[in-house]
Amino acid sequence: MRFCWEELTQVRRCAIAVLLLAGPLGAQSTATVPARSRIYDVLEDVSAWYPRRGVVLGERSLSRRQVDAMLRRLAVAIDSAPESARREWARAQLAAASGFGPQVDEGGHEKRTLALAWRADLIATDAVPEQVPSNSLGLIDAITPIQTNRFGWPEGRTIFSAAPTLVAGVQDWLAIGLEPRFSQSAGSQTDFVSEARLQRAYARGVVSNVAIRFGVDEMRWGQSPVGALFISSNAAPMPALSVGTDTCITLPWLFRLAGPTRATAFLADLGRSQDPPHAKLAGWQITIQPWSRFELGVAVLAHTGGSGGPQATFLQRLVDLFPVIDAFAPQHADLQISNKLAGGNLRLRFPELSGLDVYYELQIDDFDGRRLRSSLVDDAAHLLGARLPLLLRAGELTWRAEWHNTSLRLYEHAQFRSGVTYRDRIIGDPLGPNAKGGYLSATWQPTPVQRLELSLADESRDPSLYLTTSNNARDEGFRFVRLTDDPRYRRRKARLAFDRPVAIGAVSLAIGYDRVWRTGGAARGEWLAALAVRNQLFPSF
Repeated sequence: MRFCWEELTQVRRCAIAVLLLAGPLGAQSTATVPARSRIYDVLEDVSAWYPRRGVVLGERSLSRRQVDAMLRRLAVAIDSAPESARREWARAQLAAASGFGPQVDEGGHEKRTLALAWRADLIATDAVPEQVPSNSLGLIDAITPIQTNRFGWPEGRTIFSAAPTLVAGVQDWLAIGLEPRFSQSAGSQTDFVSEARLQRAYARGVVSNVAIRFGVDEMRWGQSPVGALFISSNAAPMPALSVGTDTCITLPWLFRLAGPTRATAFLADLGRSQDPPHAKLAGWQITIQPWSRFELGVAVLAHTGGSGGPQATFLQRLVDLFPVIDAFAPQHADLQISNKLAGGNLRLRFPELSGLDVYYELQIDDFDGRRLRSSLVDDAAHLLGARLPLLLRAGELTWRAEWHNTSLRLYEHAQFRSGVTYRDRIIGDPLGPNAKGGYLSATWQPTPVQRLELSLADESRDPSLYLTTSNNARDEGFRFVRLTDDPRYRRRKARLAFDRPVAIGAVSLAIGYDRVWRTGGAARGEWLAALAVRNQLFPSF
């Protein structure tokens, strides 16, 4: 949307007033800790050395109550450990991230609260957005992001964005969050284009540990900070209704062996710009932790519905969300009512090996037991990652490496022609279909609140065309046939980012350079500079 200059001036004045008055007042425990918060990095780092049941990392965002419970579990583990440099560093990390507990009155009851925060960033780049190509196995309407972990915040030639956050709560059962985002970008000539959107806006209630959330809030399902396969930090938050556990639960009877368990299900509307309009994304994830060192999540997404989309009954759509039931259902033909993605993620910790973490994600597009090898090779995306923290005398150095390999038709579909996207961004791994990526980063922290990160990436996407064929209407003998051998899209990235506290909160600075080309063609260079300021070092609501 466009503002006239008078309207824009009023918006600026209101935004500046909010930013000046905002402060890190204690928010309410039912509110969510945004998925972008650095507190999740602290949980990952400390739990690598001191594994504790109930500390799960494959789902964000979590409630402040859940994050506070995980921090307390880690504090107990640290206090019971023998004295060491590792213990002191972990204790310092928890101290730096303190303040997630509820605000209570003299009677021990949680208070009604009102909390304000803000964030702003400026990004400048000469990078040219690239359309993610289709390989004729389906259609997809998405562009490759310039930066990761932006949750839909705009990026382009020159863009300034600011967002105040307001959270109101009633005791320990209701929270309302509002985060309007104001952005101004340089147009094609000398004019400026202004935009106002609700980045986050939700109401969340908790009754007997069952959490119901309605509205727009950040989500990430998976272990990878680079590009989780199911829900990454690439697309903007989707308007959704979600139901799940507020904190981890222990199941009865033999199911107790699963350990602390989380379950979340949601239904999102992808908007009128989708093709078909108002297509839905439904999904669920269950996470268990049978061992303090091992976390396992199982997830399913179904792209379904919409105006003009495939018709189905409610029961058929419900069965479609459970691939095992669908696979053995007594039907005469395969259901063709959705684009279904199934799989999950796991993490295994080795505290004896300097806190080594190994994690893995799997996502299969329309699993078919009749072609097991093809389902796991051609139709499956794989993500393998490892994280190794090294505690040195002057601080901590953390190495992280990831390898991504996406499937032939991942996120694209013939009936759902926009693909698994929201506002022109892939909801899962930004690589898109039939692509590979290697990622390496080194993060140096002289103190728990300062960090300097160097990251490198090598990405390759194959746009060659394919078709599918089968022997009959039930897809028996289903197989992929390659039609062309097109030049690959290649991109190599280098990023240097610095994050540290300042008097008003925290500041982050990133500079980057990309080399982009197609196999056999000329390469072009792209640069990036980004400055971000926020009033919370560890955003807590």
